[in-house]
Amino acid sequence: MKRIILILNIIAICSTLAPAQNNELIPICQKGKWGYIDMTGKIVIEPQYNYAETFDENGLAVINKKGKLGLIDKTGKIVISPQFSSVLEFDESGLALVGKKDKWGFVDKTGQITIPLLYDDAYSFGKSEYAPVNQKEKWGYVDKTGKIVIEPQFEQAWEFTENGLARVKSNGKEGFIDKTGNFVIKPTFNFAWEFGKNERAKIMIDDKYGFINKAGEYVISPQYDYIYDFADNGLVKVRLNGKYGFIDETGKLVIDTQYDYAWDFCNNGLAKIEISGKYGYIDNTGKNIIAPQYELVGEFAENGLVKIKSGNKYGYADNTGKVVIAIQYDEAYDFSANGLAIVCINEKYGYIDATGKTQIALQYDYAHNFDENGFAIVRTGDMCGIINEKGKTILNNDYEIIIHEHDVYFLLKNDKVGIMDKKGNIVVNPQFDIETVPGLF
Repeated sequence: MKRIILILNIIAICSTLAPAQNNELIPICQKGKWGYIDMTGKIVIEPQYNYAETFDENGLAVINKKGKLGLIDKTGKIVISPQFSSVLEFDESGLALVGKKDKWGFVDKTGQITIPLLYDDAYSFGKSEYAPVNQKEKWGYVDKTGKIVIEPQFEQAWEFTENGLARVKSNGKEGFIDKTGNFVIKPTFNFAWEFGKNERAKIMIDDKYGFINKAGEYVISPQYDYIYDFADNGLVKVRLNGKYGFIDETGKLVIDTQYDYAWDFCNNGLAKIEISGKYGYIDNTGKNIIAPQYELVGEFAENGLVKIKSGNKYGYADNTGKVVIAIQYDEAYDFSANGLAIVCINEKYGYIDATGKTQIALQYDYAHNFDENGFAIVRTGDMCGIINEKGKTILNNDYEIIIHEHDVYFLLKNDKVGIMDKKGNIVVNPQFDIETVPGLF
């Protein structure tokens, strides 16, 4: 629940991360202080903080000043003065959970404390009108004005979901209450999970798993060693006596528990399975589409191809199981959205298309998938560069590390960080502290 900031050491030479939601201002570190630049590289908020996070969708960012957390807007104006030890993001309620001296409360977007920091622990409101709070080791609920609407009485409490029920623990067992605090489903389960879209909740009793409906009735009686969530095709993966199979929504066994492991069904209606260390794919009737014969199978791409490994070599098959690109590569990766896949022969990496034709020669010591801007980070020796989908060099291999984040590219060279924009223009030459690179602290 409470905010945990993980400091990660990046081991890989190159890394590509998902772009952040907000790409207008970028946090940077200069001479040990944090501020913000815009997408042209201009400093918009002078470096002055001990740490600064990215701006959220509300246009607010958490900043750390002398060990205290607060919020600023994109002009640098203090919205919430640095005073807290923890600040979580604003959610749909318009409130943010904050903590100080082991007490928790809520603030609004003007910085006003709307619910005093009285609680030993708390969860955010999320989409609910009530938030779980803990007082003297008992959980209850408050509304957005801070009024206690369900007295603290439970050993644990979770958020209310869209069906108006909340999971709680009482006397060591879990059940569900309504918004008056009354039990709708009595606490009889060792564990329970929230209700899904199909209005069923997973439960566990005496180490056996099943599903209940909103009335608390068993839809699938607790009989399996583990049961997974319903897939879009209405099938549920189950484990029994160390083997995996699939049941339907009524609990009928559709595909026998026979696999050493099984994965969820993909959008193409197929599921990956493993038997005796060999991998393949089945359809929703259990028919082998790709018989379990390979040392490895990947994930189907949009072009209908999947990576396969036989012996020590890789190739690609289609969704009928036919090998369409010969098994010949020392390494291979799933096809990405742009229709290219990374392959390797003799420790050199390049890119092929869905016909198996080499589009970018196998010449790099390592290569990453192309991102949404049509760029890929590649490595030659110990240095990184960037190419486009035609194989043209966009950025020479002059950098020790390149990371794609915040819709820009952070370039590390001689312990200083520069920035390239998504069009391939270097907007800032390496000048910022190494801490600017996301993940490198």
